[in-house]
Amino acid sequence: MTENTTSKTDAKKVKDFTAYTTKTPTNLHVHYTAWLAEKTGFNFSDANEAAKVVQLAVSLYHDYQASDENKARRELETAEKAAASTKAAKTSEQLEAAIAKLQAQLAQVKETPANGSPSATATGEASSKPAGRRSVIKK
Repeated sequence: MTENTTSKTDAKKVKDFTAYTTKTPTNLHVHYTAWLAEKTGFNFSDANEAAKVVQLAVSLYHDYQASDENKARRELETAEKAAASTKAAKTSEQLEAAIAKLQAQLAQVKETPANGSPSATATGEASSKPAGRRSVIKK
């Protein structure tokens, strides 16, 4: 018995997809095309060409899913989504830092009276003046 030294990747055959272009769509492909048009309301400009597209799509679906091109496309999309997610996270962190800075500035503004000098509570000093009396004006 001889030993098979061919790896699975070496044994991968290149399929000739052009052979599908010479085949005539089956009745199933034609009926599927009509069903698609009926259910979606899409009017195909050329029924024969539409049936051919359906035939190719149905026949080659699994080959496409397993193709190197599709795998590369999916990997690229995954990498792009990860990059966008990372960028969004960085942007979110930057926004959170800016919000915290603005909140600190707002707190300082709230502690500063209208005359511009810091309030006693803001500076930590107690006022040496007694609290004034409020006068109530009656009409």
